[in-house]
Amino acid sequence: MDVTALFSLALVVLAAAVVGLWLYYRRSIRILDDKFHTLLEYAPEAIVILDLDTGKFTEVNQTAERLFKRSRQELCTLGPADVSPEFQADGSPSAESAPQLIMAAAQGDKPSFEWLHVDSNGETIPCEIRLVLLPDSRKLVRGSIVDISDREKAKEREHALEEQLNQSRRLQSLGQFTGGVAHDFNNILTVAMGNLELIEAKQADSDARSLAAQARDSLKKASELVERLLAFSRKQPLQMTRIDTNELLQDLSGMLDRILGENIEISLVMPTNIWACDADRAQLENALINLVINARDAMPQGGTLTLAASNVELSEEDMSRLLEGDNEKNNEFVCFTVQDTGCGIDPSLVNRVFEPFFTTKDVGEGSGLGLSTVYGFARQSGGSIEITSEVGAGTIVRLLLPRNRGDIEPPKAAGSKETRDELLPEMRVLFVEDDPDVCEVGLAFLKSFGCHALAFPSAAPAIAALESGEHFDMLITDVVLPE
Repeated sequence: MDVTALFSLALVVLAAAVVGLWLYYRRSIRILDDKFHTLLEYAPEAIVILDLDTGKFTEVNQTAERLFKRSRQELCTLGPADVSPEFQADGSPSAESAPQLIMAAAQGDKPSFEWLHVDSNGETIPCEIRLVLLPDSRKLVRGSIVDISDREKAKEREHALEEQLNQSRRLQSLGQFTGGVAHDFNNILTVAMGNLELIEAKQADSDARSLAAQARDSLKKASELVERLLAFSRKQPLQMTRIDTNELLQDLSGMLDRILGENIEISLVMPTNIWACDADRAQLENALINLVINARDAMPQGGTLTLAASNVELSEEDMSRLLEGDNEKNNEFVCFTVQDTGCGIDPSLVNRVFEPFFTTKDVGEGSGLGLSTVYGFARQSGGSIEITSEVGAGTIVRLLLPRNRGDIEPPKAAGSKETRDELLPEMRVLFVEDDPDVCEVGLAFLKSFGCHALAFPSAAPAIAALESGEHFDMLITDVVLPE
């Protein structure tokens, strides 16, 4: 074989080797390309490839199609500004901010930031985005987009729970302060009213008795204010009993026409299978009438008021949000709903409506104690109250009270005046009161009834008297004593 033939053969072998290597290279490139597109297509986050020259997407994966609710073909005709709202959450224009972030990536930075996108329906999508310049490229930027809507909703729920906790603590502090003030003021009123009654009973002059009666009536109004403060602080005495819910609403329905007037339409919703509830009936009636009056005042031009009752089983989340302490053991409640179509309440004021002396009414038109009293009553009864409102659409108040389970009996009727008059004379009474003025008035009343009373300023000497074997027919004591 001559040299020319060998050279030709060598060329053929070399060409075959080069072709083989080329084919292998192409096959490897195709495999890598397929793997890249598989990773791109099935990535959990939305991925877009942006051409810096055109400002348009050149490639998107199926997650991006689902996120933006647009087809691949449509997205490849759009750019970042086309799938963003006009302004971002911080108020910056999307059309100005997006190019700045993209140019930072083009210069080698790897910006990571939160961004608002919009889908084809105009719904806003909070996202977290990471941008990076693709290797071996000076004009392609890859964007990885993660939908953080669930995270944002969780943040909003957490923030709402924190606000509710802070509101509950604020109301609890107000309640403790208010309860203390009301207790001290109540002692002052007790002394004043007691002495006026004693003067009225012993005074022969009719004019003097009339003046004493007028002063006592004025003090009774002040006493009613104290009772409302005590209701907010959850220190009012409650007579818990089983209440037939439908019967209660039926009884109240007769008053609604007189309370509301002719320009307000009344809708009364009373399901036949409604549970009975546990509450002080008089206080519950007062609470519902209070809510109805508030609803009426919110509709000066007329509207519709709905008073409804329903059975409610609270979820664990609602129980944690609405209840406190031992009350969280029971999740079955009767829900009284009072809804109006009135002016509504500004969102910034809704969280303050249960504070004492706070009112959204004009000066002179409200005491600011109505809703705070209802709040205290609901909490003291083992229930809760919540309010939702929208300006121009109306307000909904939901009062939750525990379902009756047969463990609370109806209150026993008080004895007649004749029975008390027969029993009180000669009765030995142990009277324990730390306020000396209240103690003095109490002793004066007991002696006027013919009782033999022994008074102590604290618990220790009273207990010692009981342990000594001395006989007493009745014990009258303050609820809170220094010992």
